[in-house]
Amino acid sequence: MKNFQTNMLSNAALFGLYLALSSFILMLLYWVLNINMFSIGMSMLNLFITLGLVILFFWLSNKTLRDKYLDGSLTYGQGFINSLITGIVSGIISLILTYIFYKFIAPDYLAKIGEKTLEMLQNNPNIPENTMKEVEAKMAAMTPESTVIKAIPYSLGSSIVLSLIVSAFTKKKPDIFAAENSTEEEN
Repeated sequence: MKNFQTNMLSNAALFGLYLALSSFILMLLYWVLNINMFSIGMSMLNLFITLGLVILFFWLSNKTLRDKYLDGSLTYGQGFINSLITGIVSGIISLILTYIFYKFIAPDYLAKIGEKTLEMLQNNPNIPENTMKEVEAKMAAMTPESTVIKAIPYSLGSSIVLSLIVSAFTKKKPDIFAAENSTEEEN
């Protein structure tokens, strides 16, 4: 049992690291290419790319655990825990990398995001004046620290939901005939 836990933790940590690095590279790519993340089309594309990356790495993590360490079988619970650990590791690393990015690499990036958000909202005539003032106050108070702290519940929540879904597709019962075939071959 201890060997299984060690294998699961190392497997989940590795794929969590891969997911965090992939997400960070994607964020850097958007920043370097100066992609407008505030257009509806780009927002939707980013959502699908990010969601696809998370699902891909959760699936790869469960598949690797199942095929490499568990002789081709994986229960729903094992898959869920493995995916959840992958998501938590990825979330922690991503939050650290995001903080470093906002604090040291592009310290003006959060202010630009705030400006773009306000600009987008000001172009919408349906938004009341008091709502605009609230948004302006929130944008003015945005710091790398507050941004990272506010992202924690979203990261954890999405990890839980996607772990539940991916685990349903990666679970696999053990092959009951494999044991019979191996004992017949030994005789």
